[in-house]
Amino acid sequence: MFTGIQLSRGWRRRNAVIVAGLASLTASAQDILPSFNGGGSTQPAFLPNTGVYQAPPLEASGTPPLMHWGELALRPKLDYRFLYGDGIPVSTNHNYTTAIQSFAPGMLLEFGSQWTLLWTPTELLYSNNHFTDVLNQEVVLRGGVTNSSTAFSVQQSYAQSTSPNVETGGQTEAELYSTTLSMNRAFNSRWSLEAGIDQRFRFTSRYQGFRDWSTLDWMSYQLTPRLNLALGLGGGFTEVIGSVNSIYEQANGRVNWRLSDRFSLGLSAGAEERELQQTGGGQLFNPLFSASVGYQMTERTRFSLAAARTISVSYIHAELTETTTLQGSITEQLAERWRFIASAAYFSLNYLGTERIGTGVGTLLRQDSGYSMYARLTYSPFNRGTVALLTNYRESKSSDSIYSLSGLQFGFELRYDY
Repeated sequence: MFTGIQLSRGWRRRNAVIVAGLASLTASAQDILPSFNGGGSTQPAFLPNTGVYQAPPLEASGTPPLMHWGELALRPKLDYRFLYGDGIPVSTNHNYTTAIQSFAPGMLLEFGSQWTLLWTPTELLYSNNHFTDVLNQEVVLRGGVTNSSTAFSVQQSYAQSTSPNVETGGQTEAELYSTTLSMNRAFNSRWSLEAGIDQRFRFTSRYQGFRDWSTLDWMSYQLTPRLNLALGLGGGFTEVIGSVNSIYEQANGRVNWRLSDRFSLGLSAGAEERELQQTGGGQLFNPLFSASVGYQMTERTRFSLAAARTISVSYIHAELTETTTLQGSITEQLAERWRFIASAAYFSLNYLGTERIGTGVGTLLRQDSGYSMYARLTYSPFNRGTVALLTNYRESKSSDSIYSLSGLQFGFELRYDY
């Protein structure tokens, strides 16, 4: 039994990395400002469906914490960024050039080895007075318990933000709440069950908010030590504030294959059927997929490729967003303290109507597509601190021309983690 849960957890960790990477890739299709993980991730770190800078997570670095009281440890951090660039929207069809300073002091509390609480306030200051200076907040609680055959985990997060967003064409205020409960149980060395329940809320004063409850459960089979197969079934209910609610069901298949010590592949594909709860009804059928390829070319060089197709509730009234993304990245450890990351991404977003009146259910109301490129050079002068130079270019064209934009940003970042 112990061997079984070890294998299952290992696959679950790899799946979590794939899902997290694809989630941020999907979110980045909506974002204006680049954000880079000081720890070396090739994915920009943004909160879903917003242009909000999410400071990279604080994790134990192997160094002693600043303070500790028994099982409780404190690890503060400070992140400062300076960016200058153009093509940043403050309102629809009004894109400006501005300098942006970002101050993000943070604090990580560790409770033993299984529980963490992260709090990160982020102050954004704009040099252009067309923009509004804001203070964003993020709080994340993570934890879990395990025994010989079962692992339980929980994550609760809250974020309040006001940041530039492609979808709305301007600075967008939102509050985001997310709760995830998950269980991973190994029945033997080959069979395991991964079950999860999610609750997500988005509240916004000017745009479309929602409440969503869902579950997605996987039955996993370890065919070989390197190959894992799984079948997932799930569904949920979405309450859209001031618009059309919906019930949806999903079916997915998944393959995780570690072909060698250097090459790994993750693939998930399936479909969602969404039933709209309104007079006259209506249904939408959407194919879904996610994929991730990782290749360790040398000890210093890693290449990754990720793709995804997802459905989400748009900020725009009575619309869903169908997002397709493809991103490739390379990470090069130039020397012991130098690291270079480069990435390029293509994205396509379709905005689909959900109301039977007017244009009708599933009608394509707007289409955005484009690409982005970014690069980051990081130097770590000592174990707890990093200095980085960064640049990002984005071009987005829309069938509604007032949402088209292009822009280049560049700057630097100073980061200290205790």
